[in-house]
Amino acid sequence: MNNKRFSDNLKEDTWPLLEGNYRQWPRIKIKLAELCVLLTCVIIVTGFIGFLAYIDIHASLSRREVVLHTPYRYVQRSLWLARDPRGKVALPHPPPTHVIIFQTGTKTCNNTTECCQILHDLQAVHMDQYNFTDIAFNFMVGGDGKVYEGRGWSVQGEFAEHFDDKSLGIALIGTFDETAPPDIQLNEAKELIIKSFKSGKLSSHYTLLGNRQVSETDKSSQELYDIIRSWAHWKHCYMTSC
Repeated sequence: MNNKRFSDNLKEDTWPLLEGNYRQWPRIKIKLAELCVLLTCVIIVTGFIGFLAYIDIHASLSRREVVLHTPYRYVQRSLWLARDPRGKVALPHPPPTHVIIFQTGTKTCNNTTECCQILHDLQAVHMDQYNFTDIAFNFMVGGDGKVYEGRGWSVQGEFAEHFDDKSLGIALIGTFDETAPPDIQLNEAKELIIKSFKSGKLSSHYTLLGNRQVSETDKSSQELYDIIRSWAHWKHCYMTSC
């Protein structure tokens, strides 16, 4: 009798609670759905922001790579401890109409210290042994991807008898008879040429030549010559026909 009464009492006490929770279930489902939608939106927005950040970083690195691999970095004479020239002859009819690519015939260099030492020694050879007034070339390009000032844009060089008065002589530091220069050195030489004609210091209709085309005896730098024949403005000619 007591057990039945207890059971009846239990049903009477718990049913309103269960019934109330059951009636609230649709409202709970709505709240859960809203929470799921909110979490989904957070995930989508976070992913989108991450994607934009990835694109921005990737683009930044790409721009940085272009700057690092194709710079125009100029080293003045004073930084490689160049001696003062014994004299200067100005180009008679600037801007020059020809660019002639040479090798220095020395060892290569991969950093500024090595390149400066090589050029300092090369200038001594040109001035003391060959009796030149200065280092022969207008510019030199190192394996470190830098342009080194020689005689500059406005002074006549001493590298090819019939072309000195109308040409820029650009020498790549090293010996390239059987080995090609590194890309960073080749690209820097191209950047120098582009800089020269864009600034009006070289004719925009210039002719590009290799050392073998302006000398009857110098047949060095075969690998370098084979490369520059694919460059813009290169002309198939020899000596006076150029």
